[in-house]
Amino acid sequence: MGTYVKKFCGKCGKAIEGWHNDPFSKATKIGCPLIKCPHCGYINIDKYVKEYTMLSGYDYFKMYVPNIWGSIGISIILTAIIILIFKIENTTIFLASFTLLFILCLIYGINKEYKNIQKEINLSKERLKDEKYKKLIDKINEKTEHWYNVK
Repeated sequence: MGTYVKKFCGKCGKAIEGWHNDPFSKATKIGCPLIKCPHCGYINIDKYVKEYTMLSGYDYFKMYVPNIWGSIGISIILTAIIILIFKIENTTIFLASFTLLFILCLIYGINKEYKNIQKEINLSKERLKDEKYKKLIDKINEKTEHWYNVK
């Protein structure tokens, strides 16, 4: 589930309908960043969708942030349940159980996300086999100020 965002063509200014962004701080997605305007045919660039060669370390981090926050939340809930069931009052046991549960949830979440990202990277590699497309993506990567309007 995501937030609906209306995007506009950089040439004709008309709305490009039907695009959804990730609800977690507009996290970057792996895919084709080129969007053809249905009204005038102009090729627009979506700055939240990048080929894997365009991704920075920060982009990968943003992809994993939901897993980190989810792991913290699940760990707190499970630790609270353990404390209530076993009536633990020792702070050391609380911290140890929280840390262990956090690490397990984080490993599970990152592993799950990694598998999803690998599928997208494989599709991206297939698209980048086309030399014309690869040159265009490299050009886009150099000139990141040409993103189109999002209102």
